Amino acid sequence: AGRDEANPVGMMLSAAMMLRHLGERGAGDRLEEAIAGVLDEGADLPVDLRAPGDDRPAAGTSRMADAVAERLTGRR
Repeated sequence: AGRDEANPVGMMLSAAMMLRHLGERGAGDRLEEAIAGVLDEGADLPVDLRAPGDDRPAAGTSRMADAVAERLTGRR
């Protein structure tokens, strides 16, 4: 706890599903697309999603979440 190492993808995908369940299909879709974009880009991934041999520094929980938020707001 408190080490900023947890992978937030599962929680964010759950939030996308909840948005859809609440009738906010567009918001859920945008969130899922932002997550997919960050994963596809591969720069801000937590340690457990890094490919073997990828020597770039792993992103912490907050950096991964910030990258998704940046995609949602169009700042990325």
